[in-house]
Amino acid sequence: MEELAREERRRKKAERDARLGIWSFQERRYPVFDFIRTGELSIQIKDEYVRGLRRNGKRQKLEGLVEDIAGGIVAYLAGVKARREERERRQRDWERQRQLAALARALEERETRRGEFLKRIVAISAEADELKSFVARLRNCLPACLPGELARMLEWTGARLQQLEDELMPDGMASALREQELFPDVDQLSPPDAGEDQFANPFCVAESTWA
Repeated sequence: MEELAREERRRKKAERDARLGIWSFQERRYPVFDFIRTGELSIQIKDEYVRGLRRNGKRQKLEGLVEDIAGGIVAYLAGVKARREERERRQRDWERQRQLAALARALEERETRRGEFLKRIVAISAEADELKSFVARLRNCLPACLPGELARMLEWTGARLQQLEDELMPDGMASALREQELFPDVDQLSPPDAGEDQFANPFCVAESTWA
C-alpha cells in the first residue's frame, strides 16, 4: 500500500508538471517483481537472450537433475559465445564498411586533385610556349635600344617565363607532387586485401590511369 501511495503521488506530480510544460522521466515507485524467499533451491543464469533452451522445469530432486543442469549450463554458455561472436562479426563488418567508404571518398578526392594538378601543368606549358613565341617575335622586330616601359615589360615577361619553366622542370614538378602527396612511394590509400574482387574493381582503373 505504501508503494501504491508513493506511485499515486508521483503520477499526480507528473500531471501537474505536464500542464506547466515541465517534462521529466521518473520511474514508478514500485518494482516490477517482488522476490520472496520460499526456502526452495533455484538456479538462475543471467539472461543473454539465448533461445532454444529450456528455462523452467517441474520441481524435482536436485540429485536427479545434476547432469541436466550441467549440460544446460554448457549449452547456454555455447549459445552466449555464439551470440558474442556474431555481434563481434557484425561490428567488424560495420567497421570495415565504414573504412571502405572513407577510403573511397579519399581516393575520389585525390583523383580530383591529380586531375587539377595535371590541368595546371598543361596550362603552364601552354602559357610558357606562348610567352616564348611572343618574346622571340617582339625581340626580332624591335630595335636594340628599347624604350624604358617596353624594356621593363620584356624583363618582367622574361622573369615570368623563367618561373613557369622552373615549374615545368622535373625537379619542380616532383617537388610539387611530393608536397601534395599525389603519388607517394608508400600509398596510405591502398585498399586493404587488394587481391579481393570487391577492392580491385573500383580502384584499379583509376590507379593505372596515372601510372
